Amino acid sequence: MRKKRFQKTRAKAKVAIPIQTSYGRHLCEFIYDPQEKGYTVIAKHVPGVVTQGKTLREAERMAREALELCIEGLTAERFASRAEFRARERMLSSART
Repeated sequence: MRKKRFQKTRAKAKVAIPIQTSYGRHLCEFIYDPQEKGYTVIAKHVPGVVTQGKTLREAERMAREALELCIEGLTAERFASRAEFRARERMLSSART
């Protein structure tokens, strides 16, 4: 991961960092919250991926894991629904003949 510097201020600081996963690179927004003393990570283009970490390294690791799990789940769901669709299609076509 390229090192990004967060300015230690009383306000929240944000920076966008690409995260490399086995499914490609995904842009994530890292938000440092001084009150929580940690980072919140939001994936820009993968809905539902939000995680946290006390350190930047931990937040990056958690983001990579969350992205991979979410993408694996979406992929499995997509293929399951395709198989179900094809099974129903075969059943309907055999009923017509």
